[in-house]
Amino acid sequence: MQEIELKFLVPEARLKSLMRQAQVKSSQVLQLAAHYFDTPDQQLAQAGIGLRIRKEGNAWVQTIKAGGDGIAARLEHNAVLNNEQVQAMLDKHELMPDLTIYQGTPIAPALAVFNLKKLAQQLNRQYVTDVRRTTRLLVEEDSEQGDNMIEMAYDYGEIIHGNDDNHREAIQEIEFELISGDLDFLFITAKSWCQRYKLCLSTVTKAERGGLLIQGQPHSPAVSANLSQLTVKKDGSMPAFVRAAVHNCLLQILPNSSAIVADSTDDAHVLQLRIGIHRLLTTLKAFASFSDEINPDWPLILKQTANLLADYQEVAYLASHIEPKLQEHGAPVVDWSTDMNTVKINPIDAVRANDFQLTLLELIAFTMSDPNLEPKADKLARDKIVKVLSKQHLD
Repeated sequence: MQEIELKFLVPEARLKSLMRQAQVKSSQVLQLAAHYFDTPDQQLAQAGIGLRIRKEGNAWVQTIKAGGDGIAARLEHNAVLNNEQVQAMLDKHELMPDLTIYQGTPIAPALAVFNLKKLAQQLNRQYVTDVRRTTRLLVEEDSEQGDNMIEMAYDYGEIIHGNDDNHREAIQEIEFELISGDLDFLFITAKSWCQRYKLCLSTVTKAERGGLLIQGQPHSPAVSANLSQLTVKKDGSMPAFVRAAVHNCLLQILPNSSAIVADSTDDAHVLQLRIGIHRLLTTLKAFASFSDEINPDWPLILKQTANLLADYQEVAYLASHIEPKLQEHGAPVVDWSTDMNTVKINPIDAVRANDFQLTLLELIAFTMSDPNLEPKADKLARDKIVKVLSKQHLD
C-alpha cells in the first residue's frame, strides 16, 4: 500500500485556534505507544526505512515504511499482531518485529538488499514514541468519482531514547493523509489549513527524529544536490521531464527548509537551501515551455526567499568564518551584532513565511500531478533538451 500524506509543524501561536478545528464532535483521540527498531549502525534508517510495533487502541500493529512514488508518498505495510504474544514479549523485555511477514508483499523489494534472517538477529529497540493523536475525517462528496476523504491527525507527545528515559524530545505536528479520492483534494485542503494556521512543511519523519535523538543531533546534516536521483526516461514527454527536474530540486530544498523551520541556525542548511532554490529557478526558467502548469508566481516568491537568505548569510559568514581567521592574524575584533540586526529578516522567518510554504506545497503537487493530462504530453523531451541546454551554456 502507498501512503500519501503531508506533514506540518504547528506554530505555538496558532495551536489553540487549530485545535478548535481538530477537536470536533466527530474527532477521535488515541494514545499511541510505538517501539522503533533498527540495527546498532542504523542500516534501516540509511535505507530510508522505518520499522515499528505500535499499540493503537487495543491492538498491536507492526508497520514498515519505505520510499514511495513522489515526495509526499511512502510505501507502507501494516500487520495486526497477536496481543497475547506481544504482551508475553513485553513481559520478558524481548519485543521484536517479525520480518517473515513481508515475504511476497509489495514492501519486499525495499528489503531486497538485506539478508532478512541476519537483519532480524541484529535488530534492537532504538527509541519509543508516546503520542496522543487526535484524528478527524475531512470529506468532500463527489457523486461521479466517489467521496474525497482525508484523515487529519494532530500528534502531541514525545520521542524517548530506548536506553535512557530521561533523554526525550517533544512532538507537535499535524498530518493530512489521503484516504480515498483525488490527489488535488489533499493539496487544496492542506493549502487551506497551511494558509489559515501558518503551518510549515516538514519532511522529517518520526523515525528520522528518533535516529537523531539516538545520535544526539538536533537536525539532520544539510542536503546537497544529487543528480543521481534524477530519473528521466529516454522516451519521456516534455511535461514528465520538467516534473522530474523540479522533483530533483525539491529533494535538496525540502530537507534543508524542514531543518530551518525546526529552528536550525546551521549555515550549511541555509547555504544548501539557497543553492536548491537557485537550481529550481534555473529549471523553471529553462524549461518553462515544457509545461502549461508552471505558475508564473513561483519564481517571484522563490527569488524573494533566496534574496532574504543571502542578505543574512553574507553577514553570518563574515562573522562565523572570516572574522576568526582575521583574528588569527592579529586583526582587531569586530562586533557583527549591529550588522546582524540590520538584516531585514532571519532565515527561520524567511522560510516560515506563508507564501514560501504555500509555494512549496504547489511545487510538490506539480511534481505529483499526471503529465499525461497536459497538451504537450505527446512531445518528447529529448527533442528540446539539447537546444535548451545549449542555449543555457551560451548564456
